[in-house]
Amino acid sequence: MNNVAFFYIYRIVSRLYFHLPILFVYFYLQHLSLPIIELLLAVYGLVVMLTAKWNVKLMALMRQTKVIAIGEGLKGIGLLLLVSDTHMGVLLLGQIACGLGYSLAAGTDSSLLRSLFSEQDQKRYQKTESSSASYMFLSVLLAGIAGSMFFGSNIKLPFYLSIASNVLSLSVILLIRNTGHTAQGVLSVADKSRDGQKEPAAALELTPGQRYWKRYYALIRAFTLAPFVGFIPFLLYRRLEIGLFYFGLVLSLFTLLGFISARYAVRVGMKIGENRLVIITTLLSVLSMIVVGLSQHIGSAAVAIALMGLASGGARPLAAGQLNGSGMRPAERTAVLSSMERMYGFWNALLLIAGGFVLQEFGLRMLMFGLAAVFFLVSAASLLLSRGKTSAHPVTGQLPS
Repeated sequence: MNNVAFFYIYRIVSRLYFHLPILFVYFYLQHLSLPIIELLLAVYGLVVMLTAKWNVKLMALMRQTKVIAIGEGLKGIGLLLLVSDTHMGVLLLGQIACGLGYSLAAGTDSSLLRSLFSEQDQKRYQKTESSSASYMFLSVLLAGIAGSMFFGSNIKLPFYLSIASNVLSLSVILLIRNTGHTAQGVLSVADKSRDGQKEPAAALELTPGQRYWKRYYALIRAFTLAPFVGFIPFLLYRRLEIGLFYFGLVLSLFTLLGFISARYAVRVGMKIGENRLVIITTLLSVLSMIVVGLSQHIGSAAVAIALMGLASGGARPLAAGQLNGSGMRPAERTAVLSSMERMYGFWNALLLIAGGFVLQEFGLRMLMFGLAAVFFLVSAASLLLSRGKTSAHPVTGQLPS
């Protein structure tokens, strides 16, 4: 098997998040208050934000595959802590370890994928990024449904299965070896250090369009994933009181539509223009939040979740394709992609912490209406900020005018 095949396997296995749909319910069954639950969920995003540059520093000491492997190991340790004790301190440490693991792996894996292709092969890279991202969603989909079913018989079983996937992911990523493209000038920081060369500091100044794609990814992912992880489970489990099987099935619609979106987002963007696609996904996200706030039964909740997944699924392949430019060293690519994750972590944590308070004091409807309004205003402001500016270091992917 070649490196790209191993990368596909890694992304599929590493996204077997059996525990993710039921994480809110797991915390809720520990008799924690809503603000505390949302705080625990937010810690994950805060850690991602604060440690976003750690993978670049580790790349000065080792190859990208080893950095990703450490990340997978930390995610497994974090999940083990979550099921080992229900003490608040242990749960907090578990979330910190999971967040750090994701931070090390997330930005690095896209950079690793780019290094598997020649610098002139941007289109093939974008196609592989989009295709592998869609399989990631499919993996999350199936694991989420299975995890919800297993949770009914043993609340810790989904966590153990996720830990097993972390171990397998760690093993698979280490099977990827250097390619000719890497050896010809896209060497990792570790390679250059061993050769006695010093890697220049990665201080990229992105174009307004590229800064926009960072904001687009961070905003649409945070404003959809925060409700998916922290607020919609409350609607389904506590307010609508549906069974765990249907709980997992309805939540899986987010992942299913996200899979379709990730699969075709790049192609649709090329056909109708990225600007139009951005506007469509933004409006779909706003609509989905409003429908969640109005939901009184499972049908409307399912529609809202499906719209949310459709709107957010293509964000990563679209943004990564625009930001992951040719001519960039691995450390630079990783720094750019990690800054994207750091911005996402900030917004995700902010929404969960503030949302936990609003949910307890004012209810789900006010929370979702407020999220819809804030998301629309911030997204509009972000689009306006991308206009009429220049950059000293254009990398790739200027936002279409």
